Amino acid sequence: MIIWDWKKLTGLLLGAGLLGVCFWWLFFLRGFGTVVLATGQTGGTYTVLGDGLSDFAEKSNARFRVKTIPSKGTPENLQLLKSQEADFAIVQSGQASSDDVRVVARLYSEVLHILVRRESPLRSISQLSGLRLCFGEIGSGSRVVSLPLLEHFGIDTSNEVQRSPSEAIAELKEGALDAVFLVTALQSEVIRNGVREGDLRFLDVGNAAPGLEARFPFLKALAVPAMTYQCPSQTNGAMPRVSVNSIGVPSLLVCRSDLPAGLVYEVTKELFESRNKLADLSPEAYQISELTTAEILPWSIHEGAQQYFRRREPSFLERYSDVMALLISLGAASWATWGVVSRWSSRKKKNRIDEYYLEVAATFLRLEEDLSAKSLHEEKSRLQNLRSRAFQDLAKERLKADDSFAIFQDQLALCLNDVRRREEDLNQGS
Repeated sequence: MIIWDWKKLTGLLLGAGLLGVCFWWLFFLRGFGTVVLATGQTGGTYTVLGDGLSDFAEKSNARFRVKTIPSKGTPENLQLLKSQEADFAIVQSGQASSDDVRVVARLYSEVLHILVRRESPLRSISQLSGLRLCFGEIGSGSRVVSLPLLEHFGIDTSNEVQRSPSEAIAELKEGALDAVFLVTALQSEVIRNGVREGDLRFLDVGNAAPGLEARFPFLKALAVPAMTYQCPSQTNGAMPRVSVNSIGVPSLLVCRSDLPAGLVYEVTKELFESRNKLADLSPEAYQISELTTAEILPWSIHEGAQQYFRRREPSFLERYSDVMALLISLGAASWATWGVVSRWSSRKKKNRIDEYYLEVAATFLRLEEDLSAKSLHEEKSRLQNLRSRAFQDLAKERLKADDSFAIFQDQLALCLNDVRRREEDLNQGS
């Protein structure tokens, strides 16, 4: 039998306290160190989002730091994960399944842009067989989407040329290429710069999207909306004049499967808490969304990310306490009430986004008049305030981050660009 006196007990308590302080310093104050995030080609949306996350993680005193490294795209990023040269990576969906990779979050949808010269006689994909085509360099994500599409149409790609996006567009304009395939975010810099002079146009995939979805589940029917890209040389100042049918693929934030759940939880948490700030750098960030196990993904969701997505679920004790008996008896009534509240909330959010649509439409009407510099400045301030209000409502969950919100952002950006163009014309005229 051990007899404890007060000296032994005090020493034991002090030792336990010291051990606790060391544990707290090692795992909470010290954090997880620096993680490596593989992004994409310099200047692309992957790089913008990766660098933004790195910057915001440092400013928010997160328990980790992010070091970003560029790459040629998805295949290289997956190889960097496999070789453990990267911890996290941004990739396109549609890759081969692997036990070495886990999904953290869905980022945004990338759209296939098929570019041809404006004077080209090409009007459909079926006319591309045997021509000089470019799908990007080996290892680029554009190839993952483009090659299944052309295989579906039975297109001969033997004259393929491998170029970087900027090189491919330059050669297309010079006539050295007949068509360029680029899978990227809407409003990406490389597409904006490429079509700005009005010497290129988009090729429509026609009604092939449903068949492609059935054959390749990772592909989705998407479109390049009308008036998406500024084009001062065009009469209406933007292109395309009508929506162009296309296909797209989700981009995902993934990580190595062997990373600790605590680290992945912290990275996931920082990503979603930084979403609105990331949207200031790249509007695509508003599409960042949580995942469910029911979604069709090439890899499983990492346990750390699942813990974050389950953060609002009740604890074990709450689920299995005696109160459960009462909750079960009230379940039917609660479910009915929730349904009513949910439908009411959805209608309210729909009405709110409609109000934003009307404000942008009203500005478009006012811009049909010859406005003074002062009036244009007031319109620009009104639009900037409208954007700020919209993101505040999104952060407070008064709006949903869905296609309606995306259309509103596109129309608002188009309107702002029109105002800025008119201001530049007035300044040059004076």
